[in-house]
Amino acid sequence: MEIDKELIRGQIDLIVLAMLAAGDLYGYDLAKRVKAQTDGAYAIKEGTLYLVFKRLEAAGLVASYWGEGQVGARRKYYHLQPSGQAHLASLTEQWRLLSRVIETCLGQATAQSNQRPSPTKKEDHP
Repeated sequence: MEIDKELIRGQIDLIVLAMLAAGDLYGYDLAKRVKAQTDGAYAIKEGTLYLVFKRLEAAGLVASYWGEGQVGARRKYYHLQPSGQAHLASLTEQWRLLSRVIETCLGQATAQSNQRPSPTKKEDHP
């Protein structure tokens, strides 16, 4: 099952910053890792990813540099800046709060649906 794009749209920065917190990455590698770590439930498109990198870099949250790949090709790597680490911490706290709110609401909805009596079939009267 894939995650609805609308559900994850506001969380892409959090995902990218979290991946960069583990170490510098270039775009294609980051996209591969996200897909692998989510067992294919989420695949970030490279076009989207590079727009995110551009926005994060403009905000001073990440920095980029050119490095050599294993096969000798030059790749643009992204590095999490200290301000990006602080922003990641803030986004993580917001995510945890949002997750608790949703879990609470889902738990209440489940509890309420389990407490409702089953609807009885209304018989037709002549």
